[in-house]
Amino acid sequence: GVSIVDINSDGFDDIYICTFGKNLLRSSPNLLFINQHDLTFKEQGQQYGLADTGYSSQAAFFDYDRDGDLDMYLANYSFGNSNTSANNIIPRDYTGYSIANDRLYRNDSDSLQGGHPVFTDVSMQAGIKDDGYGLGVVISDFNSDGWPDVYVADDFLSNDYLWLNNKNGTFTNTIAKSIRHQSYSSMGVDAADINNDGLADVVTLDMLPETNERKKTSVFFMNYERYQTERMRGYEPEFMRNMLQLNNGNRLRGDTLVPFFSEIGQMAGIAATDWSWSVLLADFNNDGWKDMHVTNGIGRDFINADFVEFSSQVLNTSGEKKEQQAKVRQKLASLDHVNL
Repeated sequence: GVSIVDINSDGFDDIYICTFGKNLLRSSPNLLFINQHDLTFKEQGQQYGLADTGYSSQAAFFDYDRDGDLDMYLANYSFGNSNTSANNIIPRDYTGYSIANDRLYRNDSDSLQGGHPVFTDVSMQAGIKDDGYGLGVVISDFNSDGWPDVYVADDFLSNDYLWLNNKNGTFTNTIAKSIRHQSYSSMGVDAADINNDGLADVVTLDMLPETNERKKTSVFFMNYERYQTERMRGYEPEFMRNMLQLNNGNRLRGDTLVPFFSEIGQMAGIAATDWSWSVLLADFNNDGWKDMHVTNGIGRDFINADFVEFSSQVLNTSGEKKEQQAKVRQKLASLDHVNL
């Protein structure tokens, strides 16, 4: 993910890049390029305290404590913290020490060092302690209290997060109380008022094929056994399709007042757009109503049923398994889909 932001409030846009480390040593720090006002940039991630070495996928800059400067929420991905076997799905990690834990960085602009702000990781004290396969993050005021909240789209079995701002430097995840079911492999996410009622709605993208042929010739992660196992391990209900969460306003759920959503993706006709990555809600034709743009496609069709079956056979035989699989992958067709 790439963010364009004036991080030091000098009137010039800077660039923050999530590098998504490729090894378990997490040795690839994120990069922050500071605008030098002369059409050049200088990398200063370490100096600003933002050289995070996690599997970062996207950053969102926003003023969560309303002190007048931009803080940062960092969505992190992971490798190997879950198993695709229905019998080996690991329980959720609430400790805050998982490699896949997201990060919240506070802008300490009142303690300037070298003429620029320095960011402090306040994830633990803010309550950001749940792990997941973070792929997207969007900021909006979902409960209409005047404070920015955070929605995080998480891939695979890990649930999405709806972090409501407690107005005291901490956040509470209310996803289980606010949303009845989510996308299974949430990737792209955006928030906007789609029905002009003054409330922020949410769209998340998954990878359900549009055509019946693709549905029948593809292998998906979801089945009844896996669904039940995930529920027993503490995960909220997920289904493999795009979701459109319509905000109904605040409701009392138990003893907590939270925004409550109705999922209407199928009724709205946006549930199946195939292998989709990012979504943008905007008024493209200037008629006063939000439209939706979806980016689609994948380099290789890894969920092709024939390929999945062949791969399992390769894994069950001796020899150079990785080399054989790599050769087969190159023969897979690419999925060229029109953006919607």
